[in-house]
Amino acid sequence: MKTLFKISTLLIVVLLLFNCHGAKYKYSFESNNYGVDFRDGKWALNEIETSYLIKDKLEEKAFIFFEEYLGRQLVLSKNNKDIFLPFIPVNPDKLKLQKIKQETGLDFVINIVTEKGRNDMNVVQIGDINSKKSNVAKLTLEIYDLNTLEISNHYEITGDVTVENSNRDLSFATSQDQILIKGLKKILKKIKKKSLISK
Repeated sequence: MKTLFKISTLLIVVLLLFNCHGAKYKYSFESNNYGVDFRDGKWALNEIETSYLIKDKLEEKAFIFFEEYLGRQLVLSKNNKDIFLPFIPVNPDKLKLQKIKQETGLDFVINIVTEKGRNDMNVVQIGDINSKKSNVAKLTLEIYDLNTLEISNHYEITGDVTVENSNRDLSFATSQDQILIKGLKKILKKIKKKSLISK
């Protein structure tokens, strides 16, 4: 019985490896190549406006990551009744940041924005693909210094899985939600390599 289970598992793994259309990821030219200074200040992670299927997962991953560096300096805005943060678009102006500073008293805000582009393929593809199809999604993570009213860190990554022709009877494609989850992981890994923390 165990042998049969192992064989079945191996076949599934092989099927996924040879019939999976994976995404390629690319950072924008504006993305920072340096880390984050976590040594001072009062921080908040803003609520992420995204698909309800991955909203909690993205927020949890981001909060756990930043909490490791910031501890009690960090709050999740939607869980703190004393801090209300509105939706913040990418690259907000100084007036918006100034208003957030006045209303919250925060020093830094971590803001994650997702954007979905083409969504031509399901996770499971049955039959041939005879024309160009793509799944595309972008995730941006910005950190705002509310004392200087500047964007202190900007990271933007786009994931793209494109298939032009495929004669496979059964194949798998990376979904937009999966692209966003992996994109966040890549950005957090990049931040981890080069950041400054309190000693």
